[in-house]
Amino acid sequence: MDTISEYIREHVDEIPFKALQPDEMEASAEEKQETMQRILKKDRGLFLSRWGRHLPFGILQEFEPFREKEYEVDIYLKQLLPTPQEERTQRKIIHNRRYEYLKRHLHGSSYFSDESMQQLDPVLYEQFIGQHLTQDEKDHPYDPEENLVQRLLGNMDRRNAHEQVQRQKLIDEEQFEEEDEDSEDEDGDLKMGESTYNNNNIMVTDEEETERVERDEENEEDIEKMMAFREQQRLELVRLLEERFLSGKDTKFDYTTVDKNEAYDDIAQQEQDIHDQYFDEESDSTDAGLLQQQSVYTGVQDY
Repeated sequence: MDTISEYIREHVDEIPFKALQPDEMEASAEEKQETMQRILKKDRGLFLSRWGRHLPFGILQEFEPFREKEYEVDIYLKQLLPTPQEERTQRKIIHNRRYEYLKRHLHGSSYFSDESMQQLDPVLYEQFIGQHLTQDEKDHPYDPEENLVQRLLGNMDRRNAHEQVQRQKLIDEEQFEEEDEDSEDEDGDLKMGESTYNNNNIMVTDEEETERVERDEENEEDIEKMMAFREQQRLELVRLLEERFLSGKDTKFDYTTVDKNEAYDDIAQQEQDIHDQYFDEESDSTDAGLLQQQSVYTGVQDY
């Protein structure tokens, strides 16, 4: 009953409310709601007779527990609720409309941005994306226009810059400790193959340069693997949130704008559904006929 009462409060302006007397003034929204809530508690059969045809399928189902004990409720629900076949058809139409809306308006939009997905389902977001973010990524939000590759490359650039700074500090300390030894070589000539300068004009030995190159190559391989893994995780999260939207579980979305909107009907898909349904029913009828023929007893025994 709480769900029905809440629906009345939220949609009282959308439910037609006819005056009982021809000369009766139109009631205000508060008066309409008070009357509907009172009748709902006092006589559910009368409530369904007056407003049942304006209620959605999900709200009508809330009256199911009262069918056995309240005869009028059972009578009106038989008139208002669709048959199993109509229900399946309606569910298919609604699913197709939501899918069409998903394709037109949500794919490629901010609905599936990291920020939005985190708000839609924080637990799923943490499981598929959040736990794989670095602390730097968590502490420093990115431009929404940046893609995953740009973010990872930015991280790599910052890490390389940090390593260069640390390497320079180490070289400065070594040079300070060996100042006396360096002063003996006033000519400053360096033998070929012993040391060189990198792109940042920092002196490094050939061994250090080789180690740096190998380390950079390993880092690039690790980055590529991480990029592929994180992109796979993100796509899986998007898929789960798509299924959540199609099943009507996005509590912040007004599904009535889609479910009742014929503009999102896919005519080609509807024709295919009708075609499939026809042949499914034809197949069921054929199977039932064969089974009936096989079960007929003629009374004649074959020897």
